[in-house]
Parts: sequence; structure tokens; C-alpha cells
Amino acid sequence: MIVWLPLITAARSSIVITGREWGLFIRATNGIFSALHVLEMGITIAGVGWKVFAIRRRRVFDLAVVLVGVLEVILVESLGGRVTALRAVRVLRLIKLVRQWRVLARMDLAPVAHFGVLLCLFVLIYAVLGLQFFAGKMTDPSSGVRYRSNFDSIGWSILTVFQIITTEEWYSVRVVIISR
Repeated sequence: MIVWLPLITAARSSIVITGREWGLFIRATNGIFSALHVLEMGITIAGVGWKVFAIRRRRVFDLAVVLVGVLEVILVESLGGRVTALRAVRVLRLIKLVRQWRVLARMDLAPVAHFGVLLCLFVLIYAVLGLQFFAGKMTDPSSGVRYRSNFDSIGWSILTVFQIITTEEWYSVRVVIISR
């Protein structure tokens, strides 16, 4: 599973899909990965048995993450993509990898903190640039309604830059900016 993840991520990055097609593609890959996680969990439970499975906290933690992922897929399909924040729970699976890698366990976290500060600085710089270049330009021309992702204030500007760097609906921001 871990071997395929970089390859699939690279393939997803290289495919240029816009608008509704991108949303359908993300939903489909999300469903595929959720099904693979459920299959992995089912094989693990079948292989070691429920009693042995439940003894280890990491396995129970993985089960909770997989169940939240399944819940997210169900909610996204029923509500039409409005509950995508539950995808962030899957990041918690990385905690398991960090604990297993002895090199990361011994690593000094000061460089990571410095990187975090540098990342926040870059977000702030790009938020101010967005505020200078795109303030007041992210409105619907026909109705005059302001889009949710905009650069009208520093708070919304930071949020919009964060949305772009996390690739969550970034294409909608791009389409609005290009159309101006």
C-alpha cells in the first residue's frame, strides 16, 4: 500500500482536470482509498483475530481512523461534498509511522519548528500580496455577491492562501482570478 501511494499521488498531480470533473475524480479516488483501508483493516482483523486486534492501541486507533473515513465517504455522497473536513483525520495515521521510525523519534524538532515559522511567514507574505492585487475583485459580476474565498481582508486572504496550498477547491479560486 505504501509503495503505491507516491505513484498514485504523482498521477493525480499530473492529471489536469478542472471544475466538476475534478470533484468527481477526487470523490472516486477517495472512495477507492477508503475501500482499500477497509480491506486492509478487514484482513488484519481476520488474520490476528478480534481479541488480539483489540489489545494493541495502535490497531484500535487505525480502526477508528478507517471508520471516520468511511463515515466521511458516506456523508460526502449523501450531502454532496460538504463534509470534507473529516479527511483531515486520516493524517493521524502518520502518527503511527512516526512512532515506528526510530530516526524520526530521535530527531530534533527545532528544524521542524523553524520550517513551520517559515511556512507561516510565506503564507502571510502571499496573503498580503493577494490583498494588494485581488482585493475587491472576487465578486460575482452578475449578482455582486462576494465569493467565500477572497482577498478582501487579511483574515480571508490568509484563509484563501491556506486553501490554495492545501489544494482544497483551489481551482475555483483560480477560475475566478483568471476570469477577471
